[in-house]
Amino acid sequence: MTIISTILSFGLLLMGSPTKSSIEEVALIPRKEIFGNPEYANPQVSPNGKLLAYLAPNEQGVSNIWVRTIGKKDDKVVTNDQNRGIRDFQWQYDNQHLIYLKDIGGDENWHLFQVNTVTERVRDLTPFEKARAEIIAYEPSKPNHMLIGLNKRDRRFHDAYLLNLEDGEIALIEENPGNIVQYAADRNLQLRAILLSKRDGGYTVRTREKENTPFTDLIEWDIDDQRNNIIGFSQDNQTLFMNTSKDSNTKRLLQVHINTKKPIILFENPSYDLKEVFFQPVTYKTQAVNFYGKYQGWSFLDNEFEKDFTYLKKQLPGNISIINRDLNDTIWVVGNSRDISSPKYFLFERSSHKLSHLFDARPKLNTYKLSKMRPFSFKARDGMTIYGYYSLPPVKKTKFPAVMLVKGGPWTQDKWDFKPMVQWLTNRGYAVIQVNYRGSTGFGKQYTSASKKQWGAKMHDDLIDAKKWAVEQKIIDPNKIAIVGGSYGGYSALVGLTFTPEEFCCGVSYVGPSNLVTLLKTIPPYWYALKAAMVRYIGDPDSEQELLRARSPLFKVDQITKPLLIAQGANDPRVVQAESDQIVKAMRNRNMDVEYLLFPDEGHGFVKPDNRIKVFAATEKFLQEYLGGRMEKVDQDEEWDIVKN
Repeated sequence: MTIISTILSFGLLLMGSPTKSSIEEVALIPRKEIFGNPEYANPQVSPNGKLLAYLAPNEQGVSNIWVRTIGKKDDKVVTNDQNRGIRDFQWQYDNQHLIYLKDIGGDENWHLFQVNTVTERVRDLTPFEKARAEIIAYEPSKPNHMLIGLNKRDRRFHDAYLLNLEDGEIALIEENPGNIVQYAADRNLQLRAILLSKRDGGYTVRTREKENTPFTDLIEWDIDDQRNNIIGFSQDNQTLFMNTSKDSNTKRLLQVHINTKKPIILFENPSYDLKEVFFQPVTYKTQAVNFYGKYQGWSFLDNEFEKDFTYLKKQLPGNISIINRDLNDTIWVVGNSRDISSPKYFLFERSSHKLSHLFDARPKLNTYKLSKMRPFSFKARDGMTIYGYYSLPPVKKTKFPAVMLVKGGPWTQDKWDFKPMVQWLTNRGYAVIQVNYRGSTGFGKQYTSASKKQWGAKMHDDLIDAKKWAVEQKIIDPNKIAIVGGSYGGYSALVGLTFTPEEFCCGVSYVGPSNLVTLLKTIPPYWYALKAAMVRYIGDPDSEQELLRARSPLFKVDQITKPLLIAQGANDPRVVQAESDQIVKAMRNRNMDVEYLLFPDEGHGFVKPDNRIKVFAATEKFLQEYLGGRMEKVDQDEEWDIVKN
């Protein structure tokens, strides 16, 4: 199919001169405005287009679900979570119930909850201890049933179950033999396709004509086709849509007939991976796709969708997201975000092109001067082109103290958007460097596969080369650079202070692994089917211990000469507490100073606003001491002594 057109969302690129000559003249943004819960988030219209649900804090400041009638001001909170808050949800097709997932203390053993928006009754639909629920499929043709995955039989494997949303009964549909990593249902909610992992790290897609019949192979992906996935079935249930880089460098939208196995390419971009696909909610006609290079890009497969989206682009600068739609596809909930403003949300009526502002996520930030994210690229020492962004404080100055802010993943992508941490750091007077080091997604599988067995090696070299580029551009002070990150970024911070201590003046590691051998031996049990691919990319903890030890900061502790701050969630199932404990112990056994914050009610990251603010208050003080930036006064409820370990 011919792609009709492509619109690149460049946002506001005209870089006007900053009006302030000193960072002290720029108003200090309170931490609570950046890291507290947003005032509004994730609005979603009901399937019949009459109600709007969204996330907002209750009287205690905990994020809960609220509902209003569209066109009225009858907002009410329908859930009453008093702990970690609700982070995501979706409507049931009956227009009366909402579904959401929630864990305990960050353990990621998600339970599926249902709330009645009229009676406000809440039910735990998966009340199984230490089991993790996942939503596989939910179709308007079967509004009272949902296909879910549960690992209650064996924590390593998610079996597929049919859940009755009225009485809560569940029935086993498919038992996982140990290598199913994705299930896909057709438009009648029949489980018709699976994605299997292979021992070599590759994958096989299998389909069947109907349930209770054998699966047959449809297509195979090799190890480089990572994070490819089944998207879903066509309306007639005879065609499967996939996001795959098979026979291509970048991920494409592929349509494969399950009988003829003939593939048809619906979208491809030679430089960037497919990100999202938009289908008409009932007919499942393909309408549009998006992708991310320097900025968000769109391509259209439907004329009417393109016409409406083009109108939105004229009204809304920056990134546009279609958050959800009613079943008739007449009302869109639209998100709009860019680097210098927090997300805004709108209701868009397609027939009249009426665009109504709903609310801003963090409206108080509109009064502050925020910093632009500027794309850059450079040649790494081995000649590979690496991409990233840099952001500067909004003042007239060069050679700022800087923070190398390393993303987690590593199989993720830093994108041009509103970034709370970036705005916080630039407001405190620091330049921020973000690098899509090799191994990042979005730029094709060659870019991603260049990271094989390169943790702590070429992946880290990319960070050092980015620093060199920024120094040469006279953007940053070469003697005042911190390395900060979470998860893989936390690992990078530890690598920075152990492998290249001369490059950074201090480091901050949030939930970062210190020993790759123990990291791979303690991955969550439900990652079992993904382990073959992880081993191919990182290393084998049984046969390649020497390699993994050589890439582990724990075994280079003696080389640490710069200050280090570590923060960890005690319930983290991905990077377990022992990863932080062991490097802290090794340092203290050598009488080396390290500040260690341990949060007993957090997991892989810091979800509770009070904890987030404590982490970043401690980080702010730490960076002020070693980089010399600004510091907001610490309120009593921000003190972090209680979590010092």
